[in-house]
Amino acid sequence: MSRNLLGLIKYLDILKMQMTTTGIHGSSVRQKMTLCLVSLIAAVFTVTMIFRNELLDALSWLRRPLDRTTDNCPPGYFWLGGMKDCFPWLSCEMIQTEVTVVEPIGQGAVKQEEHREFDTWEVRFHLALEYVNFLHYLHNSPLGTRVMCDSNDLTKTLSQYLLTTNLHVIANDLDALPLVNRSAGVLIKCGTRQLHGDFVAPEQLWPFGDKLPFSDDLMPPYDEKTDIWKVPDVTDFLLGQVGGSDVVRLHLFQLHQDCKKNKPQLRPSILNVVKTYKAVYDSLIQESDLFGIHSQMLHEL
Repeated sequence: MSRNLLGLIKYLDILKMQMTTTGIHGSSVRQKMTLCLVSLIAAVFTVTMIFRNELLDALSWLRRPLDRTTDNCPPGYFWLGGMKDCFPWLSCEMIQTEVTVVEPIGQGAVKQEEHREFDTWEVRFHLALEYVNFLHYLHNSPLGTRVMCDSNDLTKTLSQYLLTTNLHVIANDLDALPLVNRSAGVLIKCGTRQLHGDFVAPEQLWPFGDKLPFSDDLMPPYDEKTDIWKVPDVTDFLLGQVGGSDVVRLHLFQLHQDCKKNKPQLRPSILNVVKTYKAVYDSLIQESDLFGIHSQMLHEL
């Protein structure tokens, strides 16, 4: 189309030059000029109609029936249920400057009414008991004393376990379990990088502060007592804030204080932790059952 327009314009220029040089003013020339102008106007009108149709077609993408999906939107646009039109994708700049996170306005209740019966101190404490039982297996495995090294923070530690549908704790992704052999003088280090924070045991922190830059060669090794240091934090998270959880914490208070001793040799073994956990669990379950029976008797009276 653009080539035809260019041809017409050139043709008009040629005719104009011929009229100027030859002085021809006959009717035949005027007829040719008129035909050329009509053709030019027709071509411009055609181009205008093409652009108009393309514009209307593009706009039609943005106004679809309500049963559309994102696949019906043009590239770079999206649509969500209940929206009338397609909208352009949000850029990173728009998300940072124009999107505001607010409180949720509601949540489903079916799945929550479904799991509410399991959100008790008994279930949560039992998960903690299974957690320390697994550490006991690691520290007394047939292959020797193993240390849970993928545990530099709470989130990383919890990611090493899975929860089954019947609410049991199982191990997951255990690829960092170095061996401690105290009788042979073999200790371990969890990685070659400097560790930080209160979650890791004191012996896992760089002991020279700012006096020396961190060096793995100068970092002293340690043993399985680093796992004991982390037990109170993991258990506190698992207990949450359900009714009765503070009573459990009270019964475990002294044990957890011992687990947080700065000197590793003063911390209890994982066997003592498991024994204490099991004794507290059994005792509280028995008290709970007796209290339930007593409450039922009072209700019947």
